[in-house]
Amino acid sequence: MQSIKETGKLKIHENWVGSKKDLSEFLDIGDAVDDEMVDYFIGVLPPACMSGICIQIGEPHDHKDGKPTFATLIRQGKNWIYAGNIHTPDNEKCFYLE
Repeated sequence: MQSIKETGKLKIHENWVGSKKDLSEFLDIGDAVDDEMVDYFIGVLPPACMSGICIQIGEPHDHKDGKPTFATLIRQGKNWIYAGNIHTPDNEKCFYLE
């Protein structure tokens, strides 16, 4: 799985809620997220992908090359890092049904 370069920023769910921004406006690729943000990714809908190294929100953000893209967190060490709106990584199972 491709590594995402961390930005050193920790984004907190409470700050996102207060910002009234879209998720993709609040998070930058490489941002680490707090546990509450991870819980949001898991709980907003049944995840499209959920494993020890990948969590994807269950609703596609877009379609590219005929495949859905999802808001994605990738585990790096102890942290979950925002990877943007991407396809389900190779070797991970996507549970999204069109």
